[in-house]
Amino acid sequence: MKSAPTVKQLVKSHLKNTTKRILIICRGEHHHNTPLRHSFATHLLEASTNLRHIKLLLGYSSTKTTEIYTHVAKSSFDSITNPLDL
Repeated sequence: MKSAPTVKQLVKSHLKNTTKRILIICRGEHHHNTPLRHSFATHLLEASTNLRHIKLLLGYSSTKTTEIYTHVAKSSFDSITNPLDL
């Protein structure tokens, strides 16, 4: 008789499945998730994530494609104060 899975096994399985779903979304295999990809990329950019990392996460071959998110996130940079202006 097979024993019930442990909590560790259940968590590991859940994380594995969730990671697969996230990677599918990030690589654009579901075109209806484009707004989610844009939101995800903009959020990462606003959180100071390196543009090259975002490029890799989204599966883009060029950083030029990823740069489209910089104009979306510029509003978040407007609130940054230059330390020299203080």
